[in-house]
Amino acid sequence: MPFVKGYKRSWISDDSYLRNQLLPIFGKKHLDEITKHDVIQFHHGMRAKDYALGTCNRCLILLRYAMNLAVRWEIPGITANPTKDVPLFEDLAGKKSGS
Repeated sequence: MPFVKGYKRSWISDDSYLRNQLLPIFGKKHLDEITKHDVIQFHHGMRAKDYALGTCNRCLILLRYAMNLAVRWEIPGITANPTKDVPLFEDLAGKKSGS
């Protein structure tokens, strides 16, 4: 979070998603232990719990961003992003008209 606080206005929301959604599922795993299957199961599991499509996607995007930073910063053990190619849910209700 310290990295994003400096430039992202929505960091408070991201912090909430991190604490309430991502850490309870992934917090005890090392980054290199998280698999694509884990990510898909998490994403679809949120939807099965009736979270809005936009909320499910936001959590996936936040996890993707964190994993991209870990790869970019060469965190030991992580060489690939397990969120890569995991598709977002199509959220037609969340799109603005004319989009």
